[in-house]
Amino acid sequence: MVEHLKRTFRTGSEVGGDIASDIDKKGEKGGCVGATFGFIFGALFRLFFAILMMPVQAIVSLAQQKPNPTKRRRFAIAMR
Repeated sequence: MVEHLKRTFRTGSEVGGDIASDIDKKGEKGGCVGATFGFIFGALFRLFFAILMMPVQAIVSLAQQKPNPTKRRRFAIAMR
């Protein structure tokens, strides 16, 4: 969950930075405002998909078979 939040802020900052650099290249005013809106919309877009993916990842994690420690111990004893 923490990784999703980190990536959300990273995506927002990348989108905001790209918009700000595009506005600066064109020589127009409002680069800061564009960067702010770009950050907000980029972060919200990524956060929406992060929220959708969290339950899917939890279900897949719970559905995986956990390793049996007694089998591992028996295999290590047999290898001696």
